[in-house]
Amino acid sequence: MQDEEIFKQRQRDKYQREIRALKRYALQLGDSMTTFQRAVNEYEGGERSYTKKWKGRSNDGYTLIDSEIKAAKSSVITKKGQLVAEVYAEISRLQEKVAYYS
Repeated sequence: MQDEEIFKQRQRDKYQREIRALKRYALQLGDSMTTFQRAVNEYEGGERSYTKKWKGRSNDGYTLIDSEIKAAKSSVITKKGQLVAEVYAEISRLQEKVAYYS
């Protein structure tokens, strides 16, 4: 029986380490998204301040780049949401395994 208890403890420890690593990853992802959002906010603030008077080819080129940036922003935010959901789903699965070996 003692071998079985040692095995269970090792399994719990392994899954708890994985849970801690995933939680750190989720925090790092959140920090990265905060940095990304700050950069986007700075860009959007500059965009409102400096581009209103642009005309012709300058405005056309800028409009194209701006739409690409906005599409990329939307994509990043969507993928971040999906990734965070997957991380927390995996944490939940690992917590079930910890409970199983308890």
